[in-house]
Amino acid sequence: MPKPPDQDLLGLIRGISLFKGFTPSEAKELLRVTRLKKIRPRQIVYERGGASTEMLILSRGELIVQSEKGIHIARIRPGECVGEMGVLTDAPRSARVVAAEASVGLVIRKNDLDAFLRNKRETRVKFQASVIDLLAGRLRRTGRLVDEVASDKWRQKQRAPRALSGPMGPVTIRLPLDIVESLKSHAAVTGESLSDIVRRALSIYMKP
Repeated sequence: MPKPPDQDLLGLIRGISLFKGFTPSEAKELLRVTRLKKIRPRQIVYERGGASTEMLILSRGELIVQSEKGIHIARIRPGECVGEMGVLTDAPRSARVVAAEASVGLVIRKNDLDAFLRNKRETRVKFQASVIDLLAGRLRRTGRLVDEVASDKWRQKQRAPRALSGPMGPVTIRLPLDIVESLKSHAAVTGESLSDIVRRALSIYMKP
């Protein structure tokens, strides 16, 4: 598989939200500390629970993000990245990532990224602003998921039969798998447990 030209790789870097404010020269300097990674079909790129020592920007091919039970919950396509949240938060990998086909990615190691930013104040400020935007977006999505969880619980409560002589018994929430997996992922960012998020949602929306 031929190596993509540097211009294409520069476009990859500047297309990622974390590096959206970088100038061409800053992106070119960052490119010097990256490396290309060739990935075989069905190769495990990242394992759930593994250390978050690097992120990967996909240049060619397709990757699949799998839940703990091996269910496909997302696909990573060229121009998208994976592993960036672990690099930013030092949290272990929250899911397994497997190659759906022969792929090529641009790897940025956490240590190299830290060294790159260390003595570049203006670049670091732009990067930090992008990180804040990214985390804020994740938190907004978490909020919407909390709303969805609470709304689903409320609808089930309204549909559940009520005993004539006493309060309603327990109601089971059955959430779509993608919502559950997203809640788990975002809980890692907010520092809350999944049960904390659901409990907070219910305390807001299920007041008697």
